[in-house]
Amino acid sequence: TKLVEQELGKHHIASDIGCHLFSIMPPFELGATTMGYGLGPASASAFNSPDAKRRSISFVGDGGFWHNGLTSSIGNAVFNKNDGVIVIVDNFYSAATGGQDILSSRAGNKTKST
Repeated sequence: TKLVEQELGKHHIASDIGCHLFSIMPPFELGATTMGYGLGPASASAFNSPDAKRRSISFVGDGGFWHNGLTSSIGNAVFNKNDGVIVIVDNFYSAATGGQDILSSRAGNKTKST
């Protein structure tokens, strides 16, 4: 992302509050807005207008995606024909809240439930 920023200039980068949120802190300092689980792409949609010079970029973790992002962010993007870039950071758990299994978890836990 820093290489893209050097080439094209700053972009608005929105994210939810998953583990990837640490990228907004030094030394990376990537990101502009942060909202609740799964809401990064929904908040970025405000910057996605036909007269925008750049596409919005947003990050959502897999935990946030399954928690709220599928309906609030992805559904909103599809309905409004959003041309932004949405990146789903998938570590196969809801790690930010304690490592709970989610629908995309790969662990073969006998007690896995959704």
